[in-house]
Amino acid sequence: TTGLHGFSGRPYVPPASSADGSGPSFGDNMESHFVVPRRLRDKPYELIEAANDWHYAMMNDLPRNEFYRSALRQLITPEFVLEIGAGSGLLSIIAASLGARRVVAIEAN
Repeated sequence: TTGLHGFSGRPYVPPASSADGSGPSFGDNMESHFVVPRRLRDKPYELIEAANDWHYAMMNDLPRNEFYRSALRQLITPEFVLEIGAGSGLLSIIAASLGARRVVAIEAN
């Protein structure tokens, strides 16, 4: 089957996103003294771990992050930076370190 933009195949499905509820949830898998946000309590543990692994790899990719720092250095103004789809917030942190006085990071998750 040919899909959007002529690509064929199946869409990407993140790990554990179609769980049938048989595995442990993220909230069930955490020790009681940890605060687990309500929106994550019923999510499959494997899904949360996969997202954390993804962000860890990106945040520790020095060449990638130096490229972003160099690009942002040319664009950052001292007044205000708005990052929509901030993810881990790394680009907002870089913007602040480059002199932005006010940084707002928005993330839907």
